[in-house]
Amino acid sequence: MKEEEKNKKCIFTRESKNNYMSPDSLVKVYQYADCPYVTATAMSYKVRKNKNNWVKISSKEYQNKITNEVKQYDVSSNSRIDNIQSIKRSQARLVHYIRNNYSNPKRLKFHIVLTFKDPVYDYDVAMNYWKSFRDRIRHKYKHIQFIAIFEYYTKGKYKNAIHIHLLLLPLFYHITREVISHYWNYGYVHFKEFNAETATYFVKSNTLHLYPKGKRLYVKSRLIKMPVPKEMKLSTFQKKMENYVCI
Repeated sequence: MKEEEKNKKCIFTRESKNNYMSPDSLVKVYQYADCPYVTATAMSYKVRKNKNNWVKISSKEYQNKITNEVKQYDVSSNSRIDNIQSIKRSQARLVHYIRNNYSNPKRLKFHIVLTFKDPVYDYDVAMNYWKSFRDRIRHKYKHIQFIAIFEYYTKGKYKNAIHIHLLLLPLFYHITREVISHYWNYGYVHFKEFNAETATYFVKSNTLHLYPKGKRLYVKSRLIKMPVPKEMKLSTFQKKMENYVCI
């Protein structure tokens, strides 16, 4: 077996533990750029005989292709449970973003932890510090790409305080710890290279209740792209994955 075939892996999960699996069950598959493995999720519904007539037209609205009727998404989060579910969905999207944009072994990438000299517990305060840092560094380095993840400490002296994980693609710029420290003058900088295989490190369940309603788990630059998923029957998926090791 060739070396590249040995590295082909498929991470297979189920949307629900109670999913009934049949050959017609629907599987959503993500293939990542420069990444030797895919992720696949068995959905809780089957392939529909009739195509969905509703299409997304904006972040707030969707439209019926036949009647042209326009409806708005229900984006309200009326309970803590709703907010936690929203953060969990954000975590899943975050893993896809990381695997799709940070897997190229030839591309330099850094994992930078930004902390505060004086602990910050207010999400909006942390976000304002981040925006100030982002604007100043991008004034000098216009084309850097990033994902910034806001995370709460779970224990220790600064329990429930916020810190920021910055996943940075410097591209053709020479970015060092000294450069980041120059622009992040609110606290301390921890600097190391990043491996996309550790993407699930940022999926944690013990801090979900700390995120305020409607606040983002992460922010990203415009050119950080989400992979486009493909939906197929389970029977088709199994044939395509014959040369993959499913885990």
